[in-house]
Amino acid sequence: MDNPYPYDAKPYTVKPEVTEVSAGNVCTNLAALKTASGTTVTDHSAFNTYLKNLLDYDYTLKTNQLIDLQNKCASTCTVKLLEEPLALPVALVTPASSTSRKLACTDVSTAITTFEGIYTTVSTTSKLYQVLLTNYLNPLSS
Repeated sequence: MDNPYPYDAKPYTVKPEVTEVSAGNVCTNLAALKTASGTTVTDHSAFNTYLKNLLDYDYTLKTNQLIDLQNKCASTCTVKLLEEPLALPVALVTPASSTSRKLACTDVSTAITTFEGIYTTVSTTSKLYQVLLTNYLNPLSS
């Protein structure tokens, strides 16, 4: 399978490049990640480090680019053009799902056990394992 994904979800195969921030997923997702990071409003460096650790290779923004993005997402900002085009991580551009249900730990544990029974030859430390497991678990939360 070239691009396995559940049901009708659209896969993002490349990081989209944006030049302008409009109301929508980017600002909503950025605000949610900022809250989850527990960093202060002015501690941009700590937030940038949090995003690098969380999103790994998909996150390539520099601190000054992140500051520009946050400033453009501010409700008081009237000019939404970014200082330079940015390749945003997929986590910022995908729609936040409001229909996801919360899963019990036992549901997830059972699903992982079933998954590992199906994919017995895939090493749990490989990137392939992470991709397959993500695609296997996605339908559970929708």
